[in-house]
Amino acid sequence: MDKVVRYISKVNNLGECVLLDRTNKEVGQLYFRQYYNVLANLIGLNPCSRDLMDYLAEVMDSSNEISNNIRVRKKFLEVIKERSIQPDGTFQDYSDMNIMKSFKALVERGCLIKLMKGQYRVNPELFFKGSDKARMESIKITLEFVEGARDPSMKVVAKMKGDK
Repeated sequence: MDKVVRYISKVNNLGECVLLDRTNKEVGQLYFRQYYNVLANLIGLNPCSRDLMDYLAEVMDSSNEISNNIRVRKKFLEVIKERSIQPDGTFQDYSDMNIMKSFKALVERGCLIKLMKGQYRVNPELFFKGSDKARMESIKITLEFVEGARDPSMKVVAKMKGDK
């Protein structure tokens, strides 16, 4: 959803009277926050993994969830091409296998939490869209999932990690 910013685009000085021309501009309101502790997780990642993490943080839903499927990977490649095109026509390109390996690397670094095959949650301790209160709740739910107290749909389950 976009927001509209109304601003003065021109000042018309008519002697004793000043007329202001105002213009509207639509600007995106969706954003994500990157928290200070993210840098340690990103240092040393290869360019594909770093670019993928930046892209996933942008496109994650309000629950920080993302998918790993051919459509998402193709869209990532389109965005990378668009953003990296050089005057000589060259651009950054990654193979599908490279992108798949990057998902795995991001899970190993704790940037992504694997919920089930093809479904991930961007770690809310590192990136989050929304209020601080919603982030704290999301961190709680994510930690409970990692510990086994929630299933991939984030519903509380009776069995806890370590239970037999």
